[in-house]
Amino acid sequence: MIFPQSDILEIAAFARQHDIKLHLDGARLWNAAIETGTSLEELSQPFESVSLCFSKGLGPSSTVSSPFAQFFLTVQYSHT
Repeated sequence: MIFPQSDILEIAAFARQHDIKLHLDGARLWNAAIETGTSLEELSQPFESVSLCFSKGLGPSSTVSSPFAQFFLTVQYSHT
C-alpha cells in the first residue's frame, strides 16, 4: 500500500506543529517512486531523515542514511 503524498504532507504538518521529527524508512521508496511517478526527492521532502535500502541488489548491509547525525545521536541517547 502506498500512502497518498497529500496524506503524508498532512501528517508532516501536524508533526511540525508538535515538534515531532519524522523519519522515512525508505526500504520500498524506489517502488513508490516508480508506481506513483513521483521523484525520490519529492517523496522524502516531508521527512527530517531518510534511509534508503539497496539490499535488493547489493546485499543485506547496503543501507544509506541521510546526514542528520545530531538527530540520530539524540534518538540514540534518548533510548539508552
